[in-house]
Amino acid sequence: MTAKVKQLEGLGRLLKAAGVKPARAEQMIREHLDSIQDGTQQRHAEIVKTVRALEEELAELRQSHSLSVSEIHLTTDLIHHEFEANSIVVVQMLRHAKAWIAIIVLIQIAILSIMLVTAASNTRWLDFGSTPVTVKSPMKAGMPTAAPAKTKS
Repeated sequence: MTAKVKQLEGLGRLLKAAGVKPARAEQMIREHLDSIQDGTQQRHAEIVKTVRALEEELAELRQSHSLSVSEIHLTTDLIHHEFEANSIVVVQMLRHAKAWIAIIVLIQIAILSIMLVTAASNTRWLDFGSTPVTVKSPMKAGMPTAAPAKTKS
């Protein structure tokens, strides 16, 4: 005999000793086993339902994760390309700035050289003639001029 059969025989003796009729005892045991089986089936159905819901959530999370990762890759690629483009523009601007600075420095050197040459020479650059230029007075002859003011000493 197996252990389960022995347990059922022991349960049957216990119920007989308690005054339960054998037909009623069998019915009670079947109802109890059915309720256990129904509870087990209900729990199993709930577990299956929960597992399916978790699988759906997991699938949504995986999809959301993959979309987020792809968006992050696109964003980093875009930032990388923008950085490269800005770097190229900055390098070009620096080249132009160097050229302008070189031109300005050369102009300043030229101006300073001209100033030094003119300061060192005693001759006038714009000497058109050897006779001095006389300036005529705008006052007409015969008009009285104001007397200088007297100062007290």
